[in-house]
Amino acid sequence: MPPAEFAAIAADPIAILCEAVKNDSTNHNAFGLRASLRGNCGDYKNALTDINTAIRINPEKSYFYDKACILAKGFHDAKGAKASIREAFKKGFCDIKKIKSDKDLAILQNDSEFIEMTKVKYSWQYKPGVFYSEIFVKTSLVLG
Repeated sequence: MPPAEFAAIAADPIAILCEAVKNDSTNHNAFGLRASLRGNCGDYKNALTDINTAIRINPEKSYFYDKACILAKGFHDAKGAKASIREAFKKGFCDIKKIKSDKDLAILQNDSEFIEMTKVKYSWQYKPGVFYSEIFVKTSLVLG
C-alpha cells in the first residue's frame, strides 16, 4: 500500500506534475501539461509561466498554440495570441478548423488580421496529357 502522502498527491494532477518538474526540470511534457491544467482551472499567470518554460525547453508547435489560447482567454491579449499562432504555423501547426472553432480563441474570431491569417490559400495547375491529365493543388497558409 502506498504511503498516505502519495494518495494526497495522486488526487491532484497538478501536484503530480509539480513533483515531475521538481524531479526533472527539463521535462517539457510536464510543464506543457501543467500549463494546460492550470489554464483550465483559470490560473492563467502560472499557466503562462509553465508554457513559456515548455517552449524554452522544446519549442514545438503545440506549445505555441497552447500559449495563444492562454494569452487570448486568460489575458485578452489578441496581439500576443496572434503572434503565438504565427509561431505555431512556422513550426508546422496547420489545424485551421481547430483554430477557428476553439472557444479559448473567441476574442480573435472577428479580428480581420486573424481571419486573414487563417485563410487557406490555394493554387492549382493543370497539365493536359495524351493518355491522362494531371491536376496539382497546392494549399498554404499566409504567415503575414
